[in-house]
Amino acid sequence: MRAFAAALALAVHAALALTAAGCSSAASGTLSLDWRLSDGRDCFTAGTVNVELRTTAALGSDALASFVCTDGLAPASVSVDAVPGSGTLYLDARSILGADLYHGELSLSSAPPGTGELRTVTLYAVAAE
Repeated sequence: MRAFAAALALAVHAALALTAAGCSSAASGTLSLDWRLSDGRDCFTAGTVNVELRTTAALGSDALASFVCTDGLAPASVSVDAVPGSGTLYLDARSILGADLYHGELSLSSAPPGTGELRTVTLYAVAAE
């Protein structure tokens, strides 16, 4: 019985520690954003079909959201739910064949979601980076 009580106490302590650690991270929220292509082209001329948003730089990782390129090309804008309150948001404009043509990043620590402010990300031609 003592072993069970000790194991239970340890499990409760671990759960409380994880809960406390979770409270220190920034809350997620809705992010309003638009994007621009650095060379001034529109989506059609640039050959971009969609823009994918990720919280990791790896193109093979799951996208947080994906939009038709023109949906967020300024002056249009999009809203993305459940964006983390810290870290980096990676945006990649891709061709119909999936080639990464343009890339941009947004620091979520300096531009957190949930404020209602419109964030603009400039996407740069991948070949120019």
